[in-house]
Amino acid sequence: MTIPVYSSIPLPLRISLVMMLLLLATSVDVAAQQPSISVREAQVVEGNSGTTQATFVVALSGAASQSVSFSFATANGTATAGSDYTATSGGPVTFAPGEVEKPVVVLVNGDTVDEVQETFFLDISNVQNATVGSSRGNGFIVDDDGPTISINDVSILEGNSGTKAATFTLTLSGPSVEPIAITATTAPGTATASSDYNSIDNLVVTFQPGTVTRTFDVGIIGDTNLESNESFFVNLSFPFGTTIADGQGVGTILDDDILLMLEESGPVAGQAAAFESMLLTRDAFRVETINNWFTLPAGQNTIVMIFAQNLRLNQGETAADVIVNLVDANNQSFDVPAADVRAVPNVDLTQVVFRLPDALASGTCKVTIKVHGQTSNMGTIRITP
Repeated sequence: MTIPVYSSIPLPLRISLVMMLLLLATSVDVAAQQPSISVREAQVVEGNSGTTQATFVVALSGAASQSVSFSFATANGTATAGSDYTATSGGPVTFAPGEVEKPVVVLVNGDTVDEVQETFFLDISNVQNATVGSSRGNGFIVDDDGPTISINDVSILEGNSGTKAATFTLTLSGPSVEPIAITATTAPGTATASSDYNSIDNLVVTFQPGTVTRTFDVGIIGDTNLESNESFFVNLSFPFGTTIADGQGVGTILDDDILLMLEESGPVAGQAAAFESMLLTRDAFRVETINNWFTLPAGQNTIVMIFAQNLRLNQGETAADVIVNLVDANNQSFDVPAADVRAVPNVDLTQVVFRLPDALASGTCKVTIKVHGQTSNMGTIRITP
């Protein structure tokens, strides 16, 4: 037989009591979160004398609502306290609420002894109100007493196709007791990367102890374009274990598409092979019969042809881009645009046709050809009255 039980506690009050009991059952104590503390590494160049400060940073992962403290002390790695650095200890060092970084300074002793990079440590202890993320920081003493490094300049013939190696040499002033590294990067001058040479970017070259020279190549791209000599640069950066004495090498690409060599088979040594065009039936000029040679109007005998080896016009150029420079017997200089430039079949010669200027003095006249920024060797022609 079931006997009903009736409570004398009103229903609203009973619901309130149940809610209170549930809240009490699920409540916990929430402790304040603590930041993490760590020591960052420090690096310093040693120097030749006196002391240099190596600054370690002791950092919290975030601001704390209460003060945080720690103690510190140095310890030897490959560096030795007293000779390489000054041993240091102290503490407690306190972070006020809101602070997240504290510096600790260690003095590093300079010298002029070539030695390997050395290390020492900063250790923290007795940490209060923070968890420890990293209790030790590495200190690196970078030696600056090693040899200096230089790069040479290189000149190389371009070639007509494929690539050729321009070999640059890196030279140390003496052997080192530790490995050395340097970074090399090309930069354009008058030469253009990818069309004149293959660029290199952040190439790391290393020297093992005792090694004093290393080489690396820059690819030179060959072509048959008639052009001026061109240049590019190789710049050194980010030295490790060395200092830079000469940090830029110049690469000169010598154009070997031989240009503007005057044919000099005239009757006098150095005399250019030149003909008045009226004697050459293969040209587009009107041919006069021998009967008319002595009755030609003024100006008819002023068109002249000379010959050059390996002279070619690049795409888009005209005969007028070829300039014939004449220096007459009175030492007057004339720049005359060519009237016609064309290859001579079956031989490596190009004929250059131009008109003599009216003011040209009779006698021996010096002749050179200028195009693509280059000037030919000098020949002579004889101008008769």
